[in-house]
Amino acid sequence: MSWSLLLTTDRRRQLVLNASAYPQDHGPAVPPIEGLKEVGFITNEEVFHLRKLPEKLIVLGGGPIGLELGQSFARFGSKVTIVEMEDRLISKEDEEVSATVEEIMRAEGLTILLKTKAVRVATANGQKVLTVEHDGHEMKLEANEILAATGRQPNIEGLSLKAAGVKFNKQQIMTDEYLRTSARHIYAAGDVTGHFPFTHMAAYEASVVIRNALLFWPLLQKTDFRVVPWTTFTDPEVARVGLTEREAKARFGEANVRVYRTHFVDNDRAQAEEETKGFAKIICKGRKNEIVGAHIIGAHAGELIHEVVLAMRQRLSISALGSMIHVYPTLTQVNQQAGVDAIMKNLLGYKKWLSYYFRIWR
Repeated sequence: MSWSLLLTTDRRRQLVLNASAYPQDHGPAVPPIEGLKEVGFITNEEVFHLRKLPEKLIVLGGGPIGLELGQSFARFGSKVTIVEMEDRLISKEDEEVSATVEEIMRAEGLTILLKTKAVRVATANGQKVLTVEHDGHEMKLEANEILAATGRQPNIEGLSLKAAGVKFNKQQIMTDEYLRTSARHIYAAGDVTGHFPFTHMAAYEASVVIRNALLFWPLLQKTDFRVVPWTTFTDPEVARVGLTEREAKARFGEANVRVYRTHFVDNDRAQAEEETKGFAKIICKGRKNEIVGAHIIGAHAGELIHEVVLAMRQRLSISALGSMIHVYPTLTQVNQQAGVDAIMKNLLGYKKWLSYYFRIWR
């Protein structure tokens, strides 16, 4: 779970932590569905206090929280239905990743309803009944529990932000690249900034805030969000850093983007551990083949992504992954093989030149 804080400084650069803000991270967002509050629902907070496994569970939202908890309850034995308004699951991920996750979830017995809107909730015969709309038609779903997993919202009430001269809206407290608010002696970090709702990003922003609150120009630190990784902890895990294929082609042009894929089924360690679901997809740009995005769905994807994070941080070519020695047999060779594939494709580009060279020296 991520968190938020506000930090203020007086003229002598002494730190004052707003303690009332610290424990308040983003609270679960309550979707505006008729009858939902009256009938009752649970969120990712109350779900861990359930005393009885729901026979049937409806999950509102096909994002990371909805999928992580939905898959868990399905494996416990609940009949799980996921209701998602978008046309695919985890819509912020690469389209191939979303499709693979959907395939895996359906194979495990979860019911996935895409492009489906939750309309209203009522009770009947001791069950919670959710009416949903899809393609202009309504249908009813019954469940023992409804899990709302449609996002989170900042808890900033009670902080007297207006009185302090701090600009904010319903989604975030406004900050600059140094994480200063509109009141320049007040800094914000974590979920309330609206940048990335992850614990690791809250920790990163906190380090920037503390440095900037203590030091003066030119020692101040700007935030750098160019290379930000995250992971959805489904099984298999889904990890991402940088751009999707669609985003890269839109930014750099389709002709300047190359995509390299390797599959876990071809990895010896994955075969030995029977963890062969998934793939790594690395997206590169330009003649140098600089890595601009990576998407891994598979066993320990959250660990494997960090090698690519470092490569992106250093603006390396994908061939750097292929030329680096990896221990055999390890799952990291999924990344290495993508780099080897890139090297081999480059060599094939020199095929005519090499043929001419060897004809001369025969």
